[in-house]
Amino acid sequence: MPADGPATSLRALASFDDRLDPKKIDLNATYTNDFARRAAAQLK
Repeated sequence: MPADGPATSLRALASFDDRLDPKKIDLNATYTNDFARRAAAQLK
């Protein structure tokens, strides 16, 4: 996923769901690409 993908998704969701406050969500704590990186490394 592109580095700005999670932030883009969060902005899109917040644009139509008033219950979602992007300021209260720490994307660094909720999403990483670690799994995808490890999986790709095993396939090399």
